[in-house]
Amino acid sequence: GRLSYTSHWLAMVPKKMREKPKIFVFAFLTALSAIGLGSVHLMGSDNAQLAYSLGASVMLCLLSKWSLPSVLSNANIYMFLCQVMYIQVNGAIDYFYTAESECLPDGPHFDFKYYTTFSVIAGAIAGWIGVVLFQAWMRDWSFRKVFWLTTAIRVCGSIFDITIAKRWNRNVGMSDKAMYMFGDAIIYSIVYQMDFMPSVVLTSKVCPKGLESTIYALLAGMQNMGQNVSQSLGAYMITAMGVRTQC
Repeated sequence: GRLSYTSHWLAMVPKKMREKPKIFVFAFLTALSAIGLGSVHLMGSDNAQLAYSLGASVMLCLLSKWSLPSVLSNANIYMFLCQVMYIQVNGAIDYFYTAESECLPDGPHFDFKYYTTFSVIAGAIAGWIGVVLFQAWMRDWSFRKVFWLTTAIRVCGSIFDITIAKRWNRNVGMSDKAMYMFGDAIIYSIVYQMDFMPSVVLTSKVCPKGLESTIYALLAGMQNMGQNVSQSLGAYMITAMGVRTQC
């Protein structure tokens, strides 16, 4: 009776889940960790966010090694860590660029129309240029060469924010708007697309046959999770370094 009951329930499990249970366990725990991270963001302290983010990152990397083929796992962990290690401090950056002169006398003082409209349009056009450049110039490169180049350029592109924050651009006679438009809006968008395209191609090539949609969704979810972890680390660093985002 018990054996028949168990067989009945196993028969209700989709065939692919019975054949590849580790992959689906990994997918379930990835989704669960994302929900947990959102809960910690809402109710936890900055220290709790840091601890959870680091713990979840280690757990997901270990699960990737446990559940996926070696090549696929290594690609997944690489793309995940690329997102995690590009620390995002969006809240502080937004405040710095848009704060009024009463709050930040020497700030850029961007108006919201420029910051949220013009620069976004320029970024969208630049992203399209990044796709064209990848197709025309880097399409036949090895993945390793592409990732080396785009990662190096992304690191260098971060200097634009530092330049504006330190006001170095004024020493060479370049306005804040010109520096921001050239850096964050254009250069970053181009390089982001040039980095994103090979990630998509690599993901599609290493997906095992018969599980393409599942694996692609899992890898995309891992990269999105990496971005969320990056934001958590950024929020902790803002607080730890005493950055104030209020007058």
